[in-house]
Amino acid sequence: YVPSSAADPYQLDIGELDKLVAASDNPVRMLLINSPNNPTGQMLSPDFLQELAAYCRANRIIVLSDEIYFQVSHGEVEHVSMANYYPEGCLVLGGLSKHLSIGGWRLGVALLPDSDFGKALISKLLIFASETWSGVSAPIQYAAINAYSLEPGIEQYVKDCSAIHAIRTRFCRQYLVDIGINCSRAEGAFYIAANFDKYSAGLEKLGITTSPQLSRFLLGHYHIASLPGPDFGIPARTLTLRLSTSYLDMENANDSQRIFDLYQTGVDAEVFISAPNHPVTRAALSAFTQFLQSIS
Repeated sequence: YVPSSAADPYQLDIGELDKLVAASDNPVRMLLINSPNNPTGQMLSPDFLQELAAYCRANRIIVLSDEIYFQVSHGEVEHVSMANYYPEGCLVLGGLSKHLSIGGWRLGVALLPDSDFGKALISKLLIFASETWSGVSAPIQYAAINAYSLEPGIEQYVKDCSAIHAIRTRFCRQYLVDIGINCSRAEGAFYIAANFDKYSAGLEKLGITTSPQLSRFLLGHYHIASLPGPDFGIPARTLTLRLSTSYLDMENANDSQRIFDLYQTGVDAEVFISAPNHPVTRAALSAFTQFLQSIS
């Protein structure tokens, strides 16, 4: 992993990448990036991607650009594919499940460079894939045909779902910041990296010194589900958790349809995210307030 910290918050730094490259004697160099990002919800700007592309080209680094959340951006940062700036050395990865809000329907997509390198790579990839993914189930294949048809109704559905994710994620992030939790920026996807290092003294009194311990404590005492930092390469003693807003108040088909129908009425964001319409979201955020009060 390229080192980063909650203070940045968790930004890819080319200087840190260069240190790793200089220290490595491996002739094969590959960088995996993810924008919009899981676990932070942040995005890599077009200007940064151009700078990164120039560095990778100069140092012969292959880039795997995971862009599965590319249509779930919140508008502040324009999503531009790394392949726009580094077409000869970038592999773009994507899939169905995120932008279409169909989490269990898994079908991956890989776009390879149109070059001799890309052709050589795809021949090897097909061998690997045939032994790893023997066949995508028929229902998912039919879903993919519709999903990639570019029909106006599907495009509008994606925009509506992304707007719902944006309203909810921004609101949750701002609430957490207002009560004193250091959070990553909410620029895309539906994730927030929340850091609790400033509360380490109070947490230590509860026997909590790592993010896995903190995650288990919040689940057991406040019914808040999260993923701890080590699941994403963040050191355990850095008290960072990944929070997801994707299914809040949409845990079943009826609630999902209710929220979707409400958004389509054109109601403003404040009413949309209000307690009557998002009771589970509000309850979860209130639980965070209670938790911080108990350790402060």
